[in-house]
Amino acid sequence: MGFEGLKEYKAEKFEDKGVFEPFKGEFICAFEKLMVEEYDGDSEYWTKGDDILKYTLVITRNLGIDDAYVGRKLFKSYNLADERKHPNTGKTSIQQVADLFFTLEQEFKDKEELQASIEVLVTKFVRLKTWFYKNAKGENIQMHKISCIADEPDELTNASMTIDKPAF
Repeated sequence: MGFEGLKEYKAEKFEDKGVFEPFKGEFICAFEKLMVEEYDGDSEYWTKGDDILKYTLVITRNLGIDDAYVGRKLFKSYNLADERKHPNTGKTSIQQVADLFFTLEQEFKDKEELQASIEVLVTKFVRLKTWFYKNAKGENIQMHKISCIADEPDELTNASMTIDKPAF
């Protein structure tokens, strides 16, 4: 069909319905992106040149009763240079990343080991839980916690979505 399919088609603008539907449950996810990059923006909390670990997870399987939320994405960023301790954990961002990677059977003590761990993890599936809460402004805040590497092949043999693992 290609461009011929546009001859009789009238384009429509996307509508922002202003609704973000948070969700909760247990899921199997794949890393769509996992990388460290140098921050080049301007922020109250991050400084230009800081190393930022970012990941994007895509849900490949809902461990509940149906395939709801398959394909949804979850994001997280850590400023590895931030020395402030989180009020709930008492740990810095890099310590939180070290705990996360240890949970996922990887360890690092320097940037090279971190990169080597990333190269291993982007080939894995992980299990996580999601939940949400409303902040003081009444906005939905989506949360998630990665709990482990997904057991293979048991949890993946019936995966609802096939993910081609990107080359990082």
